[in-house]
Amino acid sequence: MAGGQAKTEYRLDDGPWVVGTALTIRARADHSSDGVHRVGYRSTDAAGNTEAAKSLTVRIDTTGPRTAARNAAGNRGEVVQLGYRVTDNLSFTTGSLRIVLTTAHGRLIKTFRRSAVPIGIWNVVGWRPRARGTYRFFVYAADLAGNNQRNVAHATVVVK
Repeated sequence: MAGGQAKTEYRLDDGPWVVGTALTIRARADHSSDGVHRVGYRSTDAAGNTEAAKSLTVRIDTTGPRTAARNAAGNRGEVVQLGYRVTDNLSFTTGSLRIVLTTAHGRLIKTFRRSAVPIGIWNVVGWRPRARGTYRFFVYAADLAGNNQRNVAHATVVVK
């Protein structure tokens, strides 16, 4: 037999080479497979020549980000900085972020939407209140894999 492909092999992370052309990496409910995995692959022709191995990266993420919010205070008519942070083990930015600002009694005042917010640092969104009072804001986030945060962060805003 001359030329042609004789076999293809793959390996997960630094495991053993396995003959085959399909690999399944399960996203386990217990999150034990979460993380960055390297898949190596190579082919050998009928003459026994093996090509240099190639690789690609697969990220498995089954857990949502965590959100945090800081209490704030300010004056009516002046910009108040609403501070928030999103952390996640595998994403470097959020897929989406929503900040919902309400009165102390739950009446919606404003919704802020952001995408690609950096992970792991404190960020702010400015709001100019029209009235004195106590307000609350809630931080909702999804990571790049589409996982929503488990607990919604919230903080209080006092406007004088």
